Amino acid sequence: MAKRKRKPGGSSGKPVLKPIKDYRDDPYVPYIFRAERGIVSVWDAVPDIRDGDVRQALRRLIKIAQGLDSAEDEPPNLQDSSFEFGFDDRHDVLCTAIMAGLQDAFEEYGPLILEDMIGVLKQINYSVGNLNTGMHQQGYLRFVSGFLDEAEGKTSGFLRMVIERLAKIKPGEL
Repeated sequence: MAKRKRKPGGSSGKPVLKPIKDYRDDPYVPYIFRAERGIVSVWDAVPDIRDGDVRQALRRLIKIAQGLDSAEDEPPNLQDSSFEFGFDDRHDVLCTAIMAGLQDAFEEYGPLILEDMIGVLKQINYSVGNLNTGMHQQGYLRFVSGFLDEAEGKTSGFLRMVIERLAKIKPGEL
């Protein structure tokens, strides 16, 4: 008589479940705050950016991050050439600003492991989906801008450089 194959998870046959992290919890808020500060800085410079543009940029960053070869317990290298975008179009600018915000947060609060960085980006993407009112609307951008105006936002380092560069872009250039 043939033996049955064992299911992964140990002798009981039950799969081992990892606890689900809530990226809205306190340890992750500064990272979300800094990334959103970058998004709002782009919107300030290029007011015709829409929630759909933000979602496309976030999805692009998530896809890139998921493709990185990094150990589960190691932080990603934000200096990796995969995260270099420039200022060619609105999605590149958004990606650059989001990564600049995360870089500032990494410097001030310490780096996140890759899984957590992806989780933070997904949490922001989820928020954009909940707060927007269609592809060509700015519900998320208006909400986050108002929220960040109330909270004292601190920008430094690379994010400040991105904001200064965005200030030089003329409306309608992107």
